[in-house]
Amino acid sequence: MSSSLINNKKNSFSSITPLGRSDVLAESIVQQIMNLIITNVLQPEDQLPEVALAAQFGVSRIPIREALRKLENYGLVYKEPYQPAKVSSMTDDDLESLHMVRLLIEPQAAKNLANNGSSGDLDVISNILYEMELAVKNNNKWEMIQLDLKFHTSIITLNNNSLLNEMWSLATIRLHRFLLFKRRRIYPDLKDAVEQHRSLIEAILSRRGEDAEELARSHLMNVYRVWQEDPCRKIQMKI
Repeated sequence: MSSSLINNKKNSFSSITPLGRSDVLAESIVQQIMNLIITNVLQPEDQLPEVALAAQFGVSRIPIREALRKLENYGLVYKEPYQPAKVSSMTDDDLESLHMVRLLIEPQAAKNLANNGSSGDLDVISNILYEMELAVKNNNKWEMIQLDLKFHTSIITLNNNSLLNEMWSLATIRLHRFLLFKRRRIYPDLKDAVEQHRSLIEAILSRRGEDAEELARSHLMNVYRVWQEDPCRKIQMKI
């Protein structure tokens, strides 16, 4: 890491937990850096030099390189020849790809959950709606982002399909970054965020599978439409 980056990003890296020798795993490094990117502590175009990261984590450069390769595969960083890795932006194409993947899997997952979910599964969904309403009451925007992600992830994971979960795990990373963007541009207020999910949640809870499928598709298309109409979408989104 350049000296200027170290000075400018000193606080950004302060939450990194050094790893003991027995815990030197690239995945642990990936998770910590990913969290800094998703929460916008590390911003697009911030550099991630191997030497500085190795010193901060207390490891050699080998697991750092492996971690950066994984982050690059996730689309969170990019590398150019002879340059340190940098945090990537979310582009117009990134969001179109995310939308396509979500349209392929979420409506069917919502239908399956409504038709086949256990009473415990439906309790999870019901509790999310309650927590969303509480977030509105407390005007807690950060909590709403987490609950939005939790809801859409629960639709997938409560299907208990390991292959579906693997596919979703990659989409989740991009979805979390998108929700930070959406918070400012797609939901006019927190109450609107709840209302956009309520009919879908109610369809799942009442075991109306066909309705849940259609409402999930409609919800995703509405998000996509509002995003398309946003003039800011034509610019790389430095969220």
